[in-house]
Amino acid sequence: MGKLNYQPNMTHFGHPHPLELSNLQHQSSSTLLSPQSCSCCKVRISGWAYQCAACKCLS
Repeated sequence: MGKLNYQPNMTHFGHPHPLELSNLQHQSSSTLLSPQSCSCCKVRISGWAYQCAACKCLS
């Protein structure tokens, strides 16, 4: 597998907590919002996305 060329952490002006890059396909569905969709634009997410560890917000 190749190396991901994305920052592992980021901040967003519209969210109060730091966001961490996560592979949603490797996480248990019980730890995420169901269905998995972006908290901002509501588009379904699969694979890599930024997630807030504090409130489980997905971006």
